[in-house]
Amino acid sequence: VSFDALDDLVTRLPSLSNIGPDRKEQLVSEALALDSWNMRRLSSAKRYMLAMILIDYRWTEGLDQLTMLLVKTMQEIESTALRVYNAEVMKRGNEIKTLVSTLHDILCYWSATDGKNQRYEYLESMFDLKGEDLIQACQQHLTHHGEGHRPTVVALFTQKRSMLIEIMKRLPLDSDASCQSLVKFKQQILAFKRKDSVIKMKPHVHDLSWASRSWNDLAVTTDNLSYEQHLHVRTIEAAWFSTIKKSLKSYHCYISGARVYGNPDDYLVDWGQYDKLLPTIVETTDLPASGKEFVSQLKSELKTHAKQIDETFPSIEGAYFKNDELILKKAHKPYTSKTLAPLQAAIAEKMPKPSI
Repeated sequence: VSFDALDDLVTRLPSLSNIGPDRKEQLVSEALALDSWNMRRLSSAKRYMLAMILIDYRWTEGLDQLTMLLVKTMQEIESTALRVYNAEVMKRGNEIKTLVSTLHDILCYWSATDGKNQRYEYLESMFDLKGEDLIQACQQHLTHHGEGHRPTVVALFTQKRSMLIEIMKRLPLDSDASCQSLVKFKQQILAFKRKDSVIKMKPHVHDLSWASRSWNDLAVTTDNLSYEQHLHVRTIEAAWFSTIKKSLKSYHCYISGARVYGNPDDYLVDWGQYDKLLPTIVETTDLPASGKEFVSQLKSELKTHAKQIDETFPSIEGAYFKNDELILKKAHKPYTSKTLAPLQAAIAEKMPKPSI
């Protein structure tokens, strides 16, 4: 069954919001364990309820799979862009070396001479010789360093844009208070057309407060004559999906109805229920009752573990220092089975060696 068909079914089912996450998991496990013959043996009410739970489970699973595909695609785009950028930096090493050595020569000559005329003549001769090349190299270096890997992200995003847009159309995106402007911009992202490249910025329409300064500088440009601001559509789309990816991983944004990427508040105990459960939690666990005591206990345990690791470090196999650098190697430890010796003893007892 396609996700769109499941989505259509879920919209026509009664709300399951009154069923808690734990109870849902129990019902899902029960529904998955039954085959069609056992399903038919159930009462109609029970069968209908399990069918609704199963449809909702498959829909939730589909939301998580779509979100995971979006996150992994953006991760792949960004990691590839970083590799390309780092390779380009290595290629530009000679240009940077030339710029630094030229600056070094100017400063050395300037400090070695006192006459202003000699200094000016030296600068004029150097500018006449390679001034234009130096200016161009400086501009390229500053542009490349300022933009970083983002132009490559935009180029790679453009290749995957159609798929990512189709995924986002199907995801009920929501967020906490810190990412409201980011979620609201989804409507604008879906409104952009493929043919849109550069559009005029409309005041109070395009809220880009969610974008970082680096992405903002790259996506918004100002015309030198009319002073109108223009928005580069593919760039702002790439910036938005990149920010969404980070916010989904930090759970500031979430997908309503999903499980892995769903609203984290759905799996939290409300304060009224917490107060009732607190005595039981304290009795059955070693957790303290207050938050301050918990933080203090956790810090103490971490300090103790850190001290134990430091004391046992010399005996750790595969870890040592070489020239003040920590070297880690895979430790090889012979495998010993806990059940092999009892098994051999049992075999020897049940199957004694025959004498010839």
